[in-house]
Amino acid sequence: MDISKVTNDELRQEIEKRKIAETKPKPLTIYTNPDVAKFQKLCSQYIDSLAGEEYFKDHEYYIFEAAIELFYGKDVWDWINERTDEMDM
Repeated sequence: MDISKVTNDELRQEIEKRKIAETKPKPLTIYTNPDVAKFQKLCSQYIDSLAGEEYFKDHEYYIFEAAIELFYGKDVWDWINERTDEMDM
């Protein structure tokens, strides 16, 4: 890559991308995370609802939320919200 052909805007974008990458949350070790039971229960409820019990569309959202928290912890939402707010601008 010839750096002399890179624009200042491209360099700024790359620097910003790297700054964001430095703040990216690290996954937790799920075997030590007590929320595994919560995640399993939500998944079971979703499967049960598809098997004929009362279907609740929001199960999918709650499973996603539980999965993110399981791997990254509850504090990850601050980081996610900060990133998504910037993307909405």
